[in-house]
Amino acid sequence: MIFYGQPRFVLQCWHSIQNHIIDCNDTEIYIHTWIPNTLPDKRYQIADNHVGDSNFIESIFKCYKPQAIKIEQQKTFPDLVPPEHKHYSYNFILQSMMYSIREGWYLIDRSLHHYDCICFIRFDQIV
Repeated sequence: MIFYGQPRFVLQCWHSIQNHIIDCNDTEIYIHTWIPNTLPDKRYQIADNHVGDSNFIESIFKCYKPQAIKIEQQKTFPDLVPPEHKHYSYNFILQSMMYSIREGWYLIDRSLHHYDCICFIRFDQIV
């Protein structure tokens, strides 16, 4: 299972994911996420209450016990869509998501494990 993207509601959603997916299957966890930066549009900024606690990185390790994890500063993609473009915020979100999914795949690829099924999930999912 690959967790990707912005680390929102890590603690609030963990029990649902744990009870309905992880405990029911032979699941190994891989994670790509980022330390939030200031995003170009205030609607998409991550707030402390969205993270769930101020130590969200510690919570990720404690809850999910990942096989591999990559945490980095959130990237911007000014070469793809210039910041002055009217749809920059939307493109920024999509580019961040796709980058995070790709990095999750790379983590599994580098592990050299073979899996029957690979699922992608965000931290803020209730199952």
